[in-house]
Amino acid sequence: MFEYLRAMLDRPLLRPMLAKPATLREIRLVNGSRATVLSQSQTSVRGVRVHKLRCDEVELFKPEVWQAAQLVTRGGKCGDVVVSGVVESMSTMHQPFGLMSKLVERDGHGMRLLRWCALDVVEKCSAQRACDTCNLWADCQGRAKEAEGFVRVDDLVRQRQRSSDDAWATEMLCQRPTRDELVYARFREEVHVVERSMSSGEENVVVVGGMDFGVRNPSVMLWARVVCDGGEEAVVEVFDEYIAKELTLDEHLDRIEARGHVKPIWLGVDPAGNQRNLQTRATDIEMLRARGYRVRAKSSRLYDGIERIRRRLDQQTLRIHPRCGALIKAMQTYHFDTHRPHDATPVKDGPDHVCDALRYLVLNLEAGSGKVEVRGY
Repeated sequence: MFEYLRAMLDRPLLRPMLAKPATLREIRLVNGSRATVLSQSQTSVRGVRVHKLRCDEVELFKPEVWQAAQLVTRGGKCGDVVVSGVVESMSTMHQPFGLMSKLVERDGHGMRLLRWCALDVVEKCSAQRACDTCNLWADCQGRAKEAEGFVRVDDLVRQRQRSSDDAWATEMLCQRPTRDELVYARFREEVHVVERSMSSGEENVVVVGGMDFGVRNPSVMLWARVVCDGGEEAVVEVFDEYIAKELTLDEHLDRIEARGHVKPIWLGVDPAGNQRNLQTRATDIEMLRARGYRVRAKSSRLYDGIERIRRRLDQQTLRIHPRCGALIKAMQTYHFDTHRPHDATPVKDGPDHVCDALRYLVLNLEAGSGKVEVRGY
């Protein structure tokens, strides 16, 4: 963008607007305006006071730099013109758990979202180019025949040939972020989010729960109906969720029980709940049992629980009610570390708490009574 601005102002008609020759990092105009390139560092960002800050490729920003950038704009005057202090952000939304995804969710809440794709800026396609043999037809549908943009059709055709379907949809059509780094990439809202129970009757349904403990992090409780409908595997229908933090376990349980749901026949929890509290000398599991809960706390590897949930997603034996918004979002954003491609441990940056509660529920459901089954192989 800076190179484009320099080239534009270097034209004879606009050159008199320069107060001095443009440098590689700064342009100053005779009316007092200036444009400067800032590196992505807290030192660079925090040291300025500007009217407008334009952030390019926001998806790649470090969170601490982005947070610092929100505090540097100031309103003021450029000559006789009053200028508001604003931050403008531009980026492809590469990842459903990235910074740009979080900004898009805030559209209408103090932010305005502008969205465009390659087909919005494509040049007018030649009448001689046949649509039925063009690899852009599925997305274009003849739209380029009436276009007035600047991106060459030939360039888009070649880029489509070199791209996978997912990369094309993310990078060029602005349709969806890539799911490559998601733990539950097979989760589909249109498939796994079901409002109406699929059970044939109440006689074959029991209510169970899953819980993840937290103090500074949120505590999570999930309620699920387990439907034994005669299939090879019982169907799990998560129908409600509770999420809160900075409360004692007793306070959480008071709020949970105020929901009015039937008490689960058992509650799957983190085995770490057997650790004693330094103040009360009681464990979280002991406190749950004192409140009348039957607790299951099966120990297992993280990977095992994730694989059980993935299998249920594949077989469509896991369903989530639309009211469980936090769980739905967590399933769509729970992810691995993009900078450590060989690490199979998901990142603990928010979605993990709700997903852990679901994992404890599924693990302890499939653990059954705890009896050891002996078979010959």
